[in-house]
Amino acid sequence: RFAMRSKRRQGATVFSSGRVFNDWLTRTRADIALLTTDLETGPYPYAGIPWFSTAFGRDGVISALQMLWLNPDLA
Repeated sequence: RFAMRSKRRQGATVFSSGRVFNDWLTRTRADIALLTTDLETGPYPYAGIPWFSTAFGRDGVISALQMLWLNPDLA
């Protein structure tokens, strides 16, 4: 749990007056943290969970591009 919590704390801190947006962002960060695996080259978002759980290049690139504003370490 500690490792998951520390992963979620990485990156930018974003908070708005909209409860729905804040809830969505919290859930998104938790989902990305769950899908991200630490490799020798850095964090990488895996795809295909739960059946494959492997690195798909296209999916990793798309995830990294979409997360640039929130957590550039993933890119």
